[in-house]
Amino acid sequence: GSSLCKTDNIDLIHKSGAGVTLTSTAMESLHDESVYFGKTAQWTSLVQKRCIEEITCFEEEERTLDASLYLARGKKQQISHKFCFAVSTGTCMTGSKQRPVPKTWNKSHFCPNWIVPVNATQ
Repeated sequence: GSSLCKTDNIDLIHKSGAGVTLTSTAMESLHDESVYFGKTAQWTSLVQKRCIEEITCFEEEERTLDASLYLARGKKQQISHKFCFAVSTGTCMTGSKQRPVPKTWNKSHFCPNWIVPVNATQ
């Protein structure tokens, strides 16, 4: 997910069977109102409907973005990317029969120093 589309993450989960990994990158906050865990955000809706589970979020260390880079828009700035992974439960899949649940990936040793807590049950 994470395009400018207002329903891209929801659309992906509706077309994905159980065990499929969903990931998105936050441009500024994990509590925005469109993608992640804001009151009306896509991931909030997916959690409330039990479409996704096993959510793990990460935040990189802060870095300086040089003003000469295109994304910096002419000014030096501090950035810190945030992103999350979740696993589709398969319960929200539309248009197809449910498939067996594949083994999900083990996140317990996946960059533990960069995991950030989130309240995904808004």
